[in-house]
Amino acid sequence: MATAQGMMLEVSALAKNFAGVAAVSDVSFGVSEGEIVSLIGPNGAGKTSVFNMITGFYSPDTGSIQYAGCELRGLEPFRIARLGVARTFQNLELFRDMTVEGNMQVACQCHSPISLGAAMFRSAAVRRRETEDAERIARLVDAVGLRQQLGSMASQLSYGAQRRLEIARAMATGARLLLLDEPTAGMSPAEVDEILDLAKKVRDSGVTILLIEHNMNLVMRVSDRIIVMDHGMKIADGEPAQIRRDARVRQAYLGTAG
Repeated sequence: MATAQGMMLEVSALAKNFAGVAAVSDVSFGVSEGEIVSLIGPNGAGKTSVFNMITGFYSPDTGSIQYAGCELRGLEPFRIARLGVARTFQNLELFRDMTVEGNMQVACQCHSPISLGAAMFRSAAVRRRETEDAERIARLVDAVGLRQQLGSMASQLSYGAQRRLEIARAMATGARLLLLDEPTAGMSPAEVDEILDLAKKVRDSGVTILLIEHNMNLVMRVSDRIIVMDHGMKIADGEPAQIRRDARVRQAYLGTAG
């Protein structure tokens, strides 16, 4: 388990309604630096809506989202990404007609764009930046096991490899907080184990992880802490052993408190 060094993310009294229906109601939680925290709950519990508010794709109706002491509410997604918050999606969002290397280069540009003028004149700063980006890409594709596929089109990769590329691309933005939205959906048990090992490797590299996941075996194995949502509300927050014993969690998932 990771040792928390300080509060990375603080979500306070977050709420979001759609056409008068509450998707998220008064949700508060924190994620400490160095943790892997899983956000779980039945379908429709509001988990992805929380992710979308943290990353600027939805605007909260009420509440506060503090990342490393900075208020994220009201910021555009690209500004939030440049602060160090990156995410993956339930559905793959890769550039399928680009190579693995091309996908990674785009992510590096998102982190710190090079102006057209600087690129045209290829200043020393631009050449230094290109070298740094190449080193970052090499390090990350090694970490996710894709070095041999660097020149392959993203569409040619297996589903599991595409998921690993999406995580590497998110990391290439310079993220300190990584939000993973159902990274093992549709995967085989072997591919799930690969993502489990990768999540631990990412955390050990100094990146904090907030994870939405339905695979309870993975959640219990990887999480330092688990937050449970049901019908838009937080119903539990604790270590895996506590969550396993929680009657409210069993009620939400199984329809019984027994």
